[in-house]
Amino acid sequence: MTDLDPSWKHAVELDFWSYADWTSRTIEERFLQSLLRLELIPSRFGDEEPPGLEFVSSRPDSLWDLWSHGPDQLTIHGHRTFGFQAIIHLNPDKGDPPHSLHLAIHEKYFEDGNRVAKFIEVSEELYSLLGSVQGDIGHRQDRENKTVVEVPLKIGNRTVRATKYIPANPAIGLSGIYWANFLGPPFVEFFSETKLESAPCYRKKRLIDGGYLLLTSKSPLDYTGAEARKFEQALFHYLGEESFLNSKYPERIPKSPLAPRHENEVKVQKEPRNPNEPPGLDGTRSCPKCGELQRVSHVSSDQVNRLIGFRCQKCGAVWAVHTSLLSAHK
Repeated sequence: MTDLDPSWKHAVELDFWSYADWTSRTIEERFLQSLLRLELIPSRFGDEEPPGLEFVSSRPDSLWDLWSHGPDQLTIHGHRTFGFQAIIHLNPDKGDPPHSLHLAIHEKYFEDGNRVAKFIEVSEELYSLLGSVQGDIGHRQDRENKTVVEVPLKIGNRTVRATKYIPANPAIGLSGIYWANFLGPPFVEFFSETKLESAPCYRKKRLIDGGYLLLTSKSPLDYTGAEARKFEQALFHYLGEESFLNSKYPERIPKSPLAPRHENEVKVQKEPRNPNEPPGLDGTRSCPKCGELQRVSHVSSDQVNRLIGFRCQKCGAVWAVHTSLLSAHK
């Protein structure tokens, strides 16, 4: 058994974003079948973190009972062969779309080339099943390199450096080029099919809905290799850096074909915050971008610096909070 470590440093992550409703039984059954095809065996599930319900393969209806109620998020954990976590947003009518599927798997899963090929095949099927408008697959460390910035955080009379994550949501810009990049029809129209047909990459494929899959290497574990880096940089400049979030310039607003976007973003930034509710970055679980408090999940822990990472299921923002501040606001 290879579990995911608490820091999530050794994981490969898939994110799909969609405006579609995922609450049908057909989607639930096919999603579960996809996990099993990938040798990912669920052990626990629930609408909380960590999930508290045991998954029994002979009684899959228990999962469907929760899925069908469309919780803001459904979390599935597996720890039998390769550790994995899936977070599925099942309430498209609550919060700002698009909503997402987040799937993280221990990196050792991808040391077998046959599993890599199977994972891409199943990912393409999931992309279509979920009506995705955008998605990507990349190593956790590669994501952190592109989306993490350090910011000063005041704790009493001390100022420490805290980790802040640039929110991942294609409606506010692409977070980067990764191993596998799924560009749905809105992005094909945005960049143009002609441009994507000539995109510099390891391999490209036109998808069944007219979208494109662009790969930078043979495996997601190659993200530090020279060839993967070459294609990554080439794609970044070819598609235009104005379409990507940039950790060096976190306030810059990228271009995106998805809407609504900047109007809502500016509105959120200008709305006064309840003075009795401390901002998320200053030490609570509330999202520092949109203020959401309920639909927030714990995604990582940094025991050395005593930081806890959270992800907002409403807007996609990810941020870190010092444990002393969490204790102070209990």
